[in-house]
Amino acid sequence: MPDDGLDAGLHDLLGTVLTARSFARDEFRNTAGAEASFLRALELDSARVHSHYNLGVIYTHKERLEEAVNSYLAALRFDSTLVAAHKKVAEIYRKSGDPQTALNHYRRATELAGDDGQAFYYLGVILRDGGRHEEAVSALSRAAELNPHSPQILSGLGQA
Repeated sequence: MPDDGLDAGLHDLLGTVLTARSFARDEFRNTAGAEASFLRALELDSARVHSHYNLGVIYTHKERLEEAVNSYLAALRFDSTLVAAHKKVAEIYRKSGDPQTALNHYRRATELAGDDGQAFYYLGVILRDGGRHEEAVSALSRAAELNPHSPQILSGLGQA
């Protein structure tokens, strides 16, 4: 890509603005400009966690799941404490039928963010579905403590 005079940070910011604009207009698949900006930011600075993560978000919305996982994992290589990336990877693996990998990422998300009820809920569901009922009850109980009015969480706890 030719040099446009913008640094990696400005490309990252431009990508963020373009993504927000597309999502606000419910144009989830119309993110080519944002994608190009994040890719340019990474050409200039491959360690830009935000660009890797946001490419993952774009790819997820476009259902380009392998690219999404690769982008989230790239973000995690530079910042292993990025809870949102762990949750996104876990969600993709959970939905694609790889509960063990999903479990690992949900577990890490709950370790990093002990107040994330959603992560505890999905951790509990995977544990329950894997027959690990005591662990499931523990995770789902924590999810219920964090979100006591969630019918989904209370139902999951009742099923464990």
